[in-house]
Amino acid sequence: MPLLEEHLDDFDAVLPHLLLADVTRWTVERAQQAQGHQDLELQAVLEDLENAFSNKSGDARELVGVSFLENLPSKGQEGFEVRELLGPTMTSHVEEHLTW
Repeated sequence: MPLLEEHLDDFDAVLPHLLLADVTRWTVERAQQAQGHQDLELQAVLEDLENAFSNKSGDARELVGVSFLENLPSKGQEGFEVRELLGPTMTSHVEEHLTW
């Protein structure tokens, strides 16, 4: 919620791609902070993204693919470990389509 509130304060509207870029940064930071420990809030966000990516319209899938998955850290970059937390549909997409 704080991310959404900050986004609305900055833009006076929801700009989905920009908001999801903020969610990506938050997700990477939380995964790094968790360092293998369970983070229920992080898990809930990743489950919501997985559901949107696998079960929703083409627009929702494109939004998650372009503004979340394509912005995850590349192999060798700090925060790469967040990829290990992705659900099966997003993991499959990353492995098949994103070679970084």
